[in-house]
Amino acid sequence: MLADLLHTRRFDVALAGLGGSLITLLFNALCGQDMNWDLANYHFVSAHLFWNADYGRHIALSQLQTWINPVIYVPYYLAIGHLPPIVASCIFAIAAGMNAPVIFLLAEKIGWRLEFWPRRLVAFGSVAVGMTGAIFLGEAGTTFVDNVLSIPVLAALLICIDALDPIAKQNCRSFLAAGLLLGLASGLKLTFVIFAITAAIGLAVLIAIRRLGIVPFLCFALAGALGYLLTGGWWAFWLWHEYGNPIFPLLNNVFHSPFAPEIPLNDTRFMAKRWFDFVAFPYHWMIGDLTPSPGAEITIRDPRYAILSISSIAFIGSALLRRRFSSEKLDAPASGDILLVIFFLASYSIWLVTFGILRYAVVLELLSGVLMIVAASELLASRPTFLPATALVLAAITLVATRPSHWDRVRFTADWFGVSGTEAISSAQTVYVLPGGEPVGYLLPFFPSDSVFVRVGGNMPFTPASGLGKRVDSVLHRQNVSLRSLGEFPMTEQEKVALRGFGLEVIDNSCRQIQTKFKLFQVGSCKVQFGNS
Repeated sequence: MLADLLHTRRFDVALAGLGGSLITLLFNALCGQDMNWDLANYHFVSAHLFWNADYGRHIALSQLQTWINPVIYVPYYLAIGHLPPIVASCIFAIAAGMNAPVIFLLAEKIGWRLEFWPRRLVAFGSVAVGMTGAIFLGEAGTTFVDNVLSIPVLAALLICIDALDPIAKQNCRSFLAAGLLLGLASGLKLTFVIFAITAAIGLAVLIAIRRLGIVPFLCFALAGALGYLLTGGWWAFWLWHEYGNPIFPLLNNVFHSPFAPEIPLNDTRFMAKRWFDFVAFPYHWMIGDLTPSPGAEITIRDPRYAILSISSIAFIGSALLRRRFSSEKLDAPASGDILLVIFFLASYSIWLVTFGILRYAVVLELLSGVLMIVAASELLASRPTFLPATALVLAAITLVATRPSHWDRVRFTADWFGVSGTEAISSAQTVYVLPGGEPVGYLLPFFPSDSVFVRVGGNMPFTPASGLGKRVDSVLHRQNVSLRSLGEFPMTEQEKVALRGFGLEVIDNSCRQIQTKFKLFQVGSCKVQFGNS
């Protein structure tokens, strides 16, 4: 079924891919080169350390994010290191644009009851809505991988819906492929586990209402576990071997690693704190009245979540009422429709109470056009000819009402980071002590190869008596090493306190500034020494 659709609609699929890439390329060109906090903190340096097999020498270099699986960032690292910034940035944007063909195919499968031209119009309308969301556009051309790992998630949903088609056979191969894709994405970035879980919830609902057998579900689950092991299992094993916690340093209240505090260490800033936030957040995103917006470090305006929340509930209500009270001979909602609605509601609910970070929910934003058509198909079940017009109206509303923003961007120049001034503070066998929470990991390749970076401040709390603290102390007390700080310029009092916690003091008149394209703060380095020297 899906192979036939790809063959017969290959021109439209290619057109959707071209349109999606043009959207992301245009927004990227208007906004400039990416220089976001996560890129400066760990996206670049984690991949650098992994690529050069140099992961064990530095300590807490990127704070909590030091221990995130680096594999997905390797292509970004190689592009930044070997290509002009404008070229690398365009490649990142085009990669995100490849969501569009999958959205088109999803809409095609959802609109299978319509004639050719209405179905085509609905499909392209779904692409327009999905590819112009505020967060998705803000990530265009950046090293945030949410808008690329979304592709295997959407593809997994497409494969499931194809296998659930009334005239298709529910064979295990399709569900194996879908589970494998979701598992691979989850292993590459742990936050994508949510979508594997919620897809499984959707399939379980279909089992409960006798739309799916148990064997395909088991194939899906086993393949998902295998996919996770292939991309994330080896990293979890390494963390377990090194630190006694397979997701170190997270959930250390469960795993009790001696190298981190026995607390959850998860970011709770953006999570829903009250039940009312489930309703309030979409409202605030719709009108864009808060700065920054809930769940984001930036301000956006986007009506998609408000429309989706209302339409998904309306879909369920209409389906239940029609089944119970209607005397008309109308088709029941398709299994694929049910799967998508359950997937959205479950993903949104779990995401709000576990992360609440809008970037992590970009899959739902990309699905927004398809989901709106799913709801409209149910509500207009007796008048399907109204569906194309409805798709156009929804596309117009979302396009006009959306106000995308973006994370930190800078002007395109000949090199990505624009680093200068490291030569003046570089010498052999130097340990650079990072006393604050500033993202300076990207500077590591600009220092001598025998340099060691250790962090004693930031969002990874530890003391000299902890496991990591003892490792830091042993590095600081090595013979014949020079000690320098690396952090905000001029150094803050909080950073000086962090240094004193390890017995270090700044040597007067020894600080030097480093020039970079990163504009959130100025970077500098000072000579430091032990207080009793």
